[in-house]
Amino acid sequence: MTEFFKTQTDYIFFFYGLAFMVMAGACLAMREEERRALPWRLLSLFGIIHGLNEWMDLLARNFIKNEIFTLLASVFLLISFLILVGFARAAYRRVLGKGPGRWIFLPLLLISLIGGLLFGWKGFGVFTRYGLGLVGGLWSSYVFFRAAQVQDRRRGFWLKSVGIGMGLYALAAGLVVPGIAIFPASFLNTENFLKWTGFPVQLLRGILAVWVTVAVTVYSHLSLWQTTEFESLVRRSRYIFWGAVFCVGILLGSGWFWTELLGRRAQEDIKHEAGDRLLTLSSQLLNRIRDWEKSVMIMAGSNWLYPALTSKKEVDLERANLVLDRYQQNLKASVCYLMDESGRTVASSNRRSPTSFVGNSYAFRPYFLNASRGVLSPYFALGVTSGERGVYLGYPVRNPRGRIVGVAVIKGTLDNFELELRRRPFAFFIDPHGIIFLSGQPAMLMHSLWPVTSEVQRNLIESRQFGGRPFPAVLDKKFKQGDLISFQGIEYMISFIPVGGEGWAVAIWTPIAQIWNYRLFGILLTLTLCVLIIGAFVGGQRWLEASYKISLSESRFREIFENSPEAIFIQDSKTKQILSTNPMMTEWLGYAAEELIQMKPDDFQDPEQQEGLERKFRKKDGTWVDGLITERRFPFQGQEAILTIARDISERKQFEKVLEQISFLDGLTGIANRRRFDEVLNQEWRRCLRERTSLSLIMADIDHFKIFNDTYGHQVGDDCLKEVARTLKETLNRPGDTAARYGGEEFAIILPDTEPQGARRVAEALRTRVEGQKIPHKNSPVAKWVTISLGLATITPTPDQTSDQLVKASDRALYQAKADGRNRVVIS
Repeated sequence: MTEFFKTQTDYIFFFYGLAFMVMAGACLAMREEERRALPWRLLSLFGIIHGLNEWMDLLARNFIKNEIFTLLASVFLLISFLILVGFARAAYRRVLGKGPGRWIFLPLLLISLIGGLLFGWKGFGVFTRYGLGLVGGLWSSYVFFRAAQVQDRRRGFWLKSVGIGMGLYALAAGLVVPGIAIFPASFLNTENFLKWTGFPVQLLRGILAVWVTVAVTVYSHLSLWQTTEFESLVRRSRYIFWGAVFCVGILLGSGWFWTELLGRRAQEDIKHEAGDRLLTLSSQLLNRIRDWEKSVMIMAGSNWLYPALTSKKEVDLERANLVLDRYQQNLKASVCYLMDESGRTVASSNRRSPTSFVGNSYAFRPYFLNASRGVLSPYFALGVTSGERGVYLGYPVRNPRGRIVGVAVIKGTLDNFELELRRRPFAFFIDPHGIIFLSGQPAMLMHSLWPVTSEVQRNLIESRQFGGRPFPAVLDKKFKQGDLISFQGIEYMISFIPVGGEGWAVAIWTPIAQIWNYRLFGILLTLTLCVLIIGAFVGGQRWLEASYKISLSESRFREIFENSPEAIFIQDSKTKQILSTNPMMTEWLGYAAEELIQMKPDDFQDPEQQEGLERKFRKKDGTWVDGLITERRFPFQGQEAILTIARDISERKQFEKVLEQISFLDGLTGIANRRRFDEVLNQEWRRCLRERTSLSLIMADIDHFKIFNDTYGHQVGDDCLKEVARTLKETLNRPGDTAARYGGEEFAIILPDTEPQGARRVAEALRTRVEGQKIPHKNSPVAKWVTISLGLATITPTPDQTSDQLVKASDRALYQAKADGRNRVVIS
């Protein structure tokens, strides 16, 4: 039974949380006259927060394995128990007329903080249960007993039942805590409780919450049920309540059954899927080994091998090496070699390699010993000389009389098979002792999946099959087929299939998130049906009140609709036919109400402006007005309709247009200002980046403008700026070109889709036209007229560039133009 409950933690936490949510609902639904006696809303808030905390624990255990989420659940636990203490304090003061102030929270919170400082977040949760959960629950239980003393016998009985339930819950939640290294948590904890009773304490807490919920609901309705009037109503109310309790109980039991059924179905699916993968992997490996077995048998039968073993002449050894080379190349094997009767290598395909096998003895290797007896068996190991993994297949070489005179060996590479394993991160090829020979996780190579004894480890190291290092264990115990394990916070199902007859196997770990997802579906389905049943129970009592509110709401709506200063119309949500309009709508557009009812919004709205909240409306006389609309779907005359409120914003739009024009123009010169320049430059940069076209920028500066101002005064200087700006603007021929005042006496000209040659012609034209205006500048060192210097840069934008680079390039060119004598164009 204990093992069964360990697999049901998700449903138990769901039930636990649901029980507190329903308890919160029962407290919120408390009759008005009962709410005055005790602060039931605080108790309902405790139920909501505590229920959410249990559901968060459910998610943290099986779905959201995130430390931050776990910490958030601990915070919810703290808040819920703070609210429980707050309920007990407020209820105590209300029942007894006196009690401690808010200072009571400080020592209780201090207990939680001490636990957190000593034992981390787990200790924080444990000490929160000791300091707040236990105290708040027992205090609340005492208050319920004191409050029951002023009630009549039957009502007092149910209020005492609430107190008993809260007291037992305080003991279950405040004393039976997660285990930490301090008494009593090291002894009386959730793990030992399950071990002693075979029953999880979370399930007990949920049952106690149901107890409290039933007692609170009966207490709340008892005044109605005890009345002698409206007997049929009283009888119906009782039937609905106990019927709902029965149905929810049956539903929770059924939900547990089908949640378990779904989980088992998912587990079977995972087993079948894992089995298919294992069959595929093992077949690939076995087929490869069989190919090598056939090849080594054929290679061993070559007439060029046994002479090399008997005569050992140079010419015979060379022929043997040719055979080995050919097989190594054709099979793409790691190495092919030939061993004499003593196990010494006499010929090898890697004879020219620094790790040549020639001259080395491998008589101790099982593949040589077996082949010497005429047995062919694959041997998986690390190379003694090369240190590389591979599978060794040895076959006896016989002379013409049939006597074994040596062994031919193929060392096959397993790289392709390991690539297949890496497609499944937790797939392994393991030896009989669990040593990981191949893996989708390179860091796990030459580890053991389960602990091996010191004797086995010593023997393996001495055999040099897997190298000379120890084999750290990945898991803490040996597994069986279908076992569930937890690794790095994720749960997996273990599946394996034997490969060959010597205990080697292919194993894979399959995440079992699918099981929890299936079970979560069952839980959510159960929750949905419970909500429906509870909703039906609550809805039956609220129906008359809702009907009255709907009638009152419709009356108020019609009054607002008719007298609203905004234009309002109602349209069918499917056909878009207008169903009703208010007087302001007819006054605004000039249509009669009868005309509007025969129309659709598209008949008087701009078809090109159908998105957003701002629309254009056409009046009956053909003029257009701007409107800001708000839409809501709502039921109207038995069908779904859309309520549209339209506010006339024509004056605002005209004002915005004027403001926009003003904000983009330089106040003195009337051309684009710096803000407009930045906006246009960025727009053109993005467009040229998309279209891969050139963008040119000209920076122009009036030569010796300070001297001009000093000579003629600032007023004439302003006139000069205006004249230069007008000349620049008039010289530009294309609509897409932009002239802007960059700052002071500096101007900028943006030329989209313009190559350097074209931009230079424009710059020269600008320079010539300004000089041609013959604006006097008698003290200018450059000329007797106003002149300008221009810097030009052209860039074809790329993703790794910005428009600032274009500005800096043209600015450098302008600086050079000034340095070269001014009244000229310089290209960057």
